[in-house]
Amino acid sequence: MTIMLTAVATLVVTILAGVALDFLRNRRPKIGYAVKDAIPIDLGDKQVGAYVVELYNVSKSVVKDVTCHIQAYPASLRNGGVSTNQGLEYAVTDSENSLQIAIPYLRAGDELKATVVAEARHYLPSKPEVAIRSPQELTVALGEYGLQSKKTQRGYYLFAAAVASFVSAVFMIVEATVFTPTPKDTLTFAASVAGLPHFADLYATSSDANYFNQGDLAFARAAASADRSEIERYRKFLSTILRADTRMMSSSRANLYYCLGKIDLLLGDNEQALHDFREAQIHSKATVEAKIKVDTHVREFLATKEAR
Repeated sequence: MTIMLTAVATLVVTILAGVALDFLRNRRPKIGYAVKDAIPIDLGDKQVGAYVVELYNVSKSVVKDVTCHIQAYPASLRNGGVSTNQGLEYAVTDSENSLQIAIPYLRAGDELKATVVAEARHYLPSKPEVAIRSPQELTVALGEYGLQSKKTQRGYYLFAAAVASFVSAVFMIVEATVFTPTPKDTLTFAASVAGLPHFADLYATSSDANYFNQGDLAFARAAASADRSEIERYRKFLSTILRADTRMMSSSRANLYYCLGKIDLLLGDNEQALHDFREAQIHSKATVEAKIKVDTHVREFLATKEAR
């Protein structure tokens, strides 16, 4: 009888200790994060891609002095734009092979999304290495979002089992699906690669982005600038869009090439401008004809070239 009581008491203590430990673990602040893979694009003698790293405070307490360290050896990294909820303070420091984001206070429900541009000569990792730290004890969870609600132990474990099954099913579906970037993805990537963080932030937070009007926007910004290096960045922006997505409508591709040709003229590169205007006509002659009716400069340029 004594042995049986001792065994029962030991079992009860073990169960209570496990429940208490699990409760204490769940009381610790928790930061969830997600990483979006880069899609490498060959640009001459190097590969370029853009990772997206997202951080969330999924607990109910403030986490102080959070640092997020990002590395993707052998690629060099640089900041391609950061978007956050209103009022969140942060600082970005990049070196040749890494990028670090420092957040003084990450409140409950705070979110941060960073686009990280990666460049490598021969090999670009599909995912970066991400390390999240704080002087406070905390739990870091990959792919966890939102504030965690209170549950009983039984409900907690049933919920965890259901989520695990769901995530496994989703993972299998995602693994079997070819990733197709949206215009928003491509535009954010192109702006980051071109060194236009204000454009990258604009597209990253946009709910609806299309290709057709982006050429006119890029040309308007380029024409308003007296800085040649900035104009070159807008040319690289449009070139990267055209190279990154081959599925866009012919009228959109024609307009992008047309605006690219106008930027070439701003830079005095007449031969490249002629090439881009001809590409625009190949994809949609009607689009080009409609635009040159009100674009005297391009109409005269093309008339001069055809006369030769």
